[in-house]
Amino acid sequence: MKHIKLILISLVCVIATMTKAQESSSQNKFFEDGKSWLWARHHYKLHGDSIGFYYKKDTTYWTETVVEDTIVDGHHAKKLLIGDSLGVPKEPHHYKIYLEEEGVIYEYGSHPENYDSLCFCHCMDFNLHVGDSVYHNSIYGYTYFMFEVMNEETINVCGIERRKLTLGNKFGNLGYWVEGIGANVQDCYMHPGWPISGSEGYWCSMVKCFQDGVCIFTADDFLASTDGIKDVAVSEKDKALSEDASLYDLSGRKVTGTPRRGIYIKGGRKVLVK
Repeated sequence: MKHIKLILISLVCVIATMTKAQESSSQNKFFEDGKSWLWARHHYKLHGDSIGFYYKKDTTYWTETVVEDTIVDGHHAKKLLIGDSLGVPKEPHHYKIYLEEEGVIYEYGSHPENYDSLCFCHCMDFNLHVGDSVYHNSIYGYTYFMFEVMNEETINVCGIERRKLTLGNKFGNLGYWVEGIGANVQDCYMHPGWPISGSEGYWCSMVKCFQDGVCIFTADDFLASTDGIKDVAVSEKDKALSEDASLYDLSGRKVTGTPRRGIYIKGGRKVLVK
């Protein structure tokens, strides 16, 4: 009889653990019903005249809302309805299709190596760790947008813990991926958009994320950190880094000598050393 009780107790504990794990993972799902995003599309252009050059930028907004399930190429995916800044759908309706499998996010679109065909292309991979490269290996050989995972941590926003990856590239730029939310800018997805020319192009940034009409994440939350220090994109040669300023690693230990490439704390801010 005691053995039966022990078995029953063990089963209850296992079920409770599985339920808790499912609840925890469901919090960080990207494409839940009722979830939506507000995005900003920035158009920039460099103009020149007899006096010199000046920079002009205009911004438009749109929304993406999870509306229904769909099956594409044998995969169970999600359809996101495109709307204006207030969420009003465009006519005729336009959709984006995303797939989420084992921590990897895919968007259905043009094949990175053959624009005449369609496939599920990598957007984000939350199985990556510090030191891993974030770059879709295209036959075109673009390396401008190649990022590397510089830091990984868990942040708490609106009472939900989410995994956050900080990405850095050779230009000293930082980008962020947050589980269940997305990237702060589309340029650090694994299949970024390209400039129209050297003096004109587009880039997109996430403004807010909503669940059932309630804002659960904003662009500022991408800078949240477990150590309470906000991320600031700075290169090793940046003028803001003074000669006598002390440098610390993420564990709070003072760094002496020449630092290796990575993220450090300097003057109360996170800095990226290339």
